[in-house]
Amino acid sequence: MMIQTFITFSMVFACQEEPKLREGVYVLCGEVFGYANETLELKEGKFRYWFYSDVKLGDEPKYPLTGACQVKGQTLTLDSDAIHTKERTIDKINGVDVLWRKDALSLWEEKKRIHPYGVLLRVDGATDGSKNVLRPSIESIMTKEMKDRDKKEYEERFNDQPVEVRVLLRARTIEGDTNLDAYRSEIGKARIQPDPKLLSQLVGLIYEDSPISIKAESILEDLFLKTDLIEEAPPFLKNDASKQKALEDFIGALSNARDRKGVEHTILIFLRASEVNKIDLAIDEVGVRVSIRTIANGEVFGSDGPEDYTWVAVISKVIPACQTWMRAQISK
Repeated sequence: MMIQTFITFSMVFACQEEPKLREGVYVLCGEVFGYANETLELKEGKFRYWFYSDVKLGDEPKYPLTGACQVKGQTLTLDSDAIHTKERTIDKINGVDVLWRKDALSLWEEKKRIHPYGVLLRVDGATDGSKNVLRPSIESIMTKEMKDRDKKEYEERFNDQPVEVRVLLRARTIEGDTNLDAYRSEIGKARIQPDPKLLSQLVGLIYEDSPISIKAESILEDLFLKTDLIEEAPPFLKNDASKQKALEDFIGALSNARDRKGVEHTILIFLRASEVNKIDLAIDEVGVRVSIRTIANGEVFGSDGPEDYTWVAVISKVIPACQTWMRAQISK
């Protein structure tokens, strides 16, 4: 029986063919439209390549980039040093021809999850990459099991968080709410007089490798500042007593910071909300200097410290020193 099973498995494995490269136009999925676009046209051993991102990293090459391409096994190689990722893995997922970036393929193989920026999807019938095409949805390569898993995770998102912060995180991530109307409503209520528990929860979510650090940072900014999304000043700033309470509660919330990132981002918002605008605090006991300055179009960080960049080992000393400094600013 064992021999028969092995032979059957071997025959099936041997009959499986590696996916073949099909010429045509490959693009990023429609879900990242407006944030990034990557287009690869393949024809008769040649390629044309276009790239766009809303994040600019200096001098951009003139597109399209062109050159020869080679296929070896399941690896497609583009002959151009100007392309950041020259090698892609040829595959077919759920009947769709795809080209994987290495990191996206690893995520797929390990967890059956799709990095929408790391896979190019072939557009049926398209042959000219310079023309606008209807970009396929990432759902075109998802199985029913994957869709069911994603639906369940969406419905249960942030259930592991306390109720105060969960309300805002869920409102900010409602599918189809392009104007964030639900979030605007919830943040409007929360910024009348920010709940100390909410502030502590948000600060505790801002740390290196936190999967929701950016969302927590944005919510804190919306609570205390005028932002692109919330253009009005927070109501508590209109009254000295309510402003004092909000800032005192925010200083107390700093106790929940887990590392340097949580400390610096909390202090940065404090500087803007209090209009102090600058901190240059030496904590000689642990060799840390907290230095942040706000400017019209951003901020300047000049902090330094021990070899541990995250300050985790000395955070218990850094936090109270910063809180003492912050309280002194609002008592002036």
